[in-house]
Amino acid sequence: MPRFSVVTPVYNRERLVKRAIESVLLQSFPDFEIVVVDDGSTDRTAEAVLAFGDSRIRLLRHETNRGVCPARNTGVLAAEGEWVVFLDSDDELLPGALETIDGRIRQASEEIARLFLMCRLDRGGTSPCVPLTEGLQDYEGFVRWCFSVRGPMDPLDVTRRRTYEVVRFPESRATEALYHLDFARTFLTMTCPDVVAVRHSDAETRHAAPSVPDLLLDASDNALALETILERHGESIRSVCPGYYFHLRAKAGIYCLMAGWRGRGVRHLAVCLRAGSLPAEAWVGGIIGLCSPAWLAGALRSRRIRMLGSRRKRRADARGDAAA
Repeated sequence: MPRFSVVTPVYNRERLVKRAIESVLLQSFPDFEIVVVDDGSTDRTAEAVLAFGDSRIRLLRHETNRGVCPARNTGVLAAEGEWVVFLDSDDELLPGALETIDGRIRQASEEIARLFLMCRLDRGGTSPCVPLTEGLQDYEGFVRWCFSVRGPMDPLDVTRRRTYEVVRFPESRATEALYHLDFARTFLTMTCPDVVAVRHSDAETRHAAPSVPDLLLDASDNALALETILERHGESIRSVCPGYYFHLRAKAGIYCLMAGWRGRGVRHLAVCLRAGSLPAEAWVGGIIGLCSPAWLAGALRSRRIRMLGSRRKRRADARGDAAA
């Protein structure tokens, strides 16, 4: 049993996946395996992985593209390591990352089931945007943290493999939000300020700014996942952090409209409206979504691109002020 299984889902990233794999192979800590899950790529991604010819690398393949969450489940089920490190195919571990993570694990008690560690963004800044401090996150702490972060909030996730006997990612194209809430209700997470990876922005497709067809393709799965969150966690979240509850409710309404489920979408938004907690952008999104799901997807994409541009400008201005 290796100490770490580095699980890397990949889809049509023949060029970028090499950087991710090399960053693991060059680690000073030797006790690892790499499990790459090719999620139905149509380019030469599989050939790029096999070209390494390293026995520590295993390649698994999906016949069709199923999404990142099912690919992670496939990787974890095949993994043999005590701990699972999730590394995206367009990102990389920094030198000494596994050694640093191993040191943190040795400090952790048996009740700790997951570590969150910091990542550096290639265009400046960090993820999460508010640096992590040393501490523990229980369920209530995780809920409050989710609502408090406004900006990149994607830490490097290192998880005990045995937890997947209890909690797994959704077998759909939805995001990981449901998994993380289910996990936080059951297990403790240790947060660490160490910067151990780089999040890159040079991939043609990123979750932060997906295309309109991708948003429409994923809309129904994301709507169902958000409704499941509200069913399983809604009352708890509302008691701990009402703002986050209404944020999720409004988001469910928007994704239902994008999926073409007008009645369900309107009902979610109406709950927020009656409570006086419907943000202006949700008002506008609701009107657009009632007219056309495709228009709503386009508006959401444009908003995300504007937000990314604004963050990059703030980071550039901050670097300029520091240099001055």
